[in-house]
This record gives sequence, C-alpha cells and structure tokens, in this order.
Amino acid sequence: MATETRSGATRELAWAAAGAGLTGACLGARLGAEAALALGLTLPAALVGVAGLTAPALYIGAAFAGVAPAPRALLAHLRRGLGDAGRVMAGLAPVLVLLTATAASTATVRLLGLLVVFAAVVLGLRVTWPRLFGDAPDAGRAAAVFTAWSVVALGIGFHILDGALAAQAAR
Repeated sequence: MATETRSGATRELAWAAAGAGLTGACLGARLGAEAALALGLTLPAALVGVAGLTAPALYIGAAFAGVAPAPRALLAHLRRGLGDAGRVMAGLAPVLVLLTATAASTATVRLLGLLVVFAAVVLGLRVTWPRLFGDAPDAGRAAAVFTAWSVVALGIGFHILDGALAAQAAR
C-alpha cells in the first residue's frame, strides 16, 4: 500500500515536472538551445517550489479557519493538482510550440507562456479545491482561505516566470 502511494506521488510530480519542463522548453526554443534548456529547468522548479513553499501557509490558514484537512491529505491533493497542471501544460505544448515559432515578437511569446501556465495552474487549482475542501464543515471559510492562498501563490509564480522569460529574452 505504501509503495502505491509513493509511486502515485512520484507519478504526479513527474507529470508536473514533465509538463512544465516541456512548456518551458517550448517557450525557450525560439531563443535557442540554451534558453530552451534554462526555461525547461526553471519552470518545473518554480512550479513545484512555489507549491512547496506556500503549502504550509495553506495548512496554517485552514487550521486557523477550522477547516484544515490532514497534513498528508493536503500534500497528496496538492501533488495531484500539480500533476493535473502538468498534464494540461503537456497537452498544450504542441499548440504552444506552433504559436511561439510563428509569433512576431518575443513579447508575444512571453504573453503566450504566461497564459498557458496560468491556465494550467488555474485548472490544477480548480480540481484541487473539491479534493481538499469538498467536505469542509464551513465551505465559506475554506473558500476564503483557499482563494487567498491561490492568489498569493499565483502572484509569486507569475513573478518568477515573468522574470525568467524576461531574462532569457534579454540575452
């Protein structure tokens, strides 16, 4: 049983890393192999890093609101959400590479990258919400905590991704 749990967790994190890495590589491909490699490594690290660094804040906020799931459940559902976001990014990668290859400017590539990652992460959050708080005793408090956490995490992730894209475009 523990092996299934570990393999499931590994699979979800692998999807998150693969989808984000593929998306990063698609965004950097227009700028050359070095940029593709850099963004292909930066995006998965940012995705998993932001989730990992902000997860304690979600748990603490939920605990203060009286709606906290078990810590292991929280981590498991966040991993599943990351895997779902990675699947969305992997699915959008062929379209993204076509659009970035034909884009008129690097600003367009940057915008496309931000939109794809934002859409994937929002969809990941959307499916994470009912898993985490579907049976919360007070859905209003749970929604307030989850929404606040989501906005902060999205803001941090946006800042990191935008900075990485700008740095590669400036090279």
